[in-house]
Amino acid sequence: MQPAQHEQTVASIAYYWSFGELAHFSRSFKQSFGLSLRAYRALER
Repeated sequence: MQPAQHEQTVASIAYYWSFGELAHFSRSFKQSFGLSLRAYRALER
């Protein structure tokens, strides 16, 4: 994750990448990376 994204909400990142729904972004992220968004952010801290 880029440093500037640490301060952004997950929703703002999702909408930036043209996901209309946060739930869809969350499922797509987990499918692509094998981790939930929460787990990924916890690893990055």
